[in-house]
Amino acid sequence: MTAWITMVPVDEATGKLKEMYELAKTPSGTVDNVMRAHSLRPLSMQGHLVLYRNVLHNPDNTLPFWFLEVVASYTSMTNRCDYSLTHHWANARRLMNDKARSSLVWD
Repeated sequence: MTAWITMVPVDEATGKLKEMYELAKTPSGTVDNVMRAHSLRPLSMQGHLVLYRNVLHNPDNTLPFWFLEVVASYTSMTNRCDYSLTHHWANARRLMNDKARSSLVWD
């Protein structure tokens, strides 16, 4: 992904930005581009992380996490955001852990 703003590479981050990148790392150890786009304003990344995690990854949610990712996928489709759809649908499929079921949901 490229953006019209400068994005500080993860390996060049220092201080608060380095701290935020550590918090934003995915389970695979990468930092999503949507988070890297905040690199010039690390506190906005912190706000994004707090909101995102409270909406989709809060253990107090009463809806199953796979369903929340399906809703996020649908929202991404509605917004015509392929980047977000790719991310959320991969999570939904992984959380469903059932290839046939995830194919039906996708269809």
